Amino acid sequence: GVEGRNAAELFVKEANASGGIAGRSLRLEIRDFESDDAKVAPLTGELISSGIEVIVGYYTSSAALAALAAPGLAPGRAPGRTVIVSPSATSAGLDGKADALYRTIMSSRNDAAYRAAHMRSSGLARPLLIGTAGNEPYVATYAEPLREIAAPAAELRFRAVGDLDYARVAELAALGAYDSIIIVASPLDNGAVAQELALRGLSRPLSLSGWAGNDDLLTYGGSAVEGAVFVHQTDTGQEGASSLARRYEAAFGVAPGFGAIQTWDAFLLVRAAV
Repeated sequence: GVEGRNAAELFVKEANASGGIAGRSLRLEIRDFESDDAKVAPLTGELISSGIEVIVGYYTSSAALAALAAPGLAPGRAPGRTVIVSPSATSAGLDGKADALYRTIMSSRNDAAYRAAHMRSSGLARPLLIGTAGNEPYVATYAEPLREIAAPAAELRFRAVGDLDYARVAELAALGAYDSIIIVASPLDNGAVAQELALRGLSRPLSLSGWAGNDDLLTYGGSAVEGAVFVHQTDTGQEGASSLARRYEAAFGVAPGFGAIQTWDAFLLVRAAV
């Protein structure tokens, strides 16, 4: 979200400096629903009522689904003018819907198949799946196909890092029930859970979801995430992003992660559409 906000501010600043869109300046409104999905629909409804035409954001799949329940967007209501463009909501539960949501990132529908194929090629067959309870639609995009193609030894959920049932993980490890671990959570939580598993001697070959792909993973995971493998839709080192990367770093003092690059892509779509 922070990366997205930074990219949005930079895009609007540069766009307005070059004349806006068809001579009209852009006005950026920023809202923070504090990672509380219960606040998403009411806040989205307020934006729609205020006349906002395009909403860029909803960085988790659960938030994007919550937004679609807002007055003016919910199924059965007359469609309004407001549309949503999400840079990073990749749940398969959002695929193929006739709604007001557009995405500039592909679905994670096929990620689990890639993960399972990689595990098989590495001689791994019994993953333990650990997922955040705070973004269940995204976790389900990994969990449901894995049940069919990789048969997880167990599935555990956590809302906060300290809430994970580490005693159960230790019990499964003692039984030899799993030979690898898949974590589906935010970069910070991925790193923190991996650290805790390592401290408890419960580490195994580690797979992560695409959500994990920014520097917070390294900051909070350290050596515990060395060798971790994940599928990702965005190559932050791609040549096409190099100019943006230079300008972003000059403005904010850090290199852009996938959240910033995908947000920039979302604004390019918005500009073309407007």
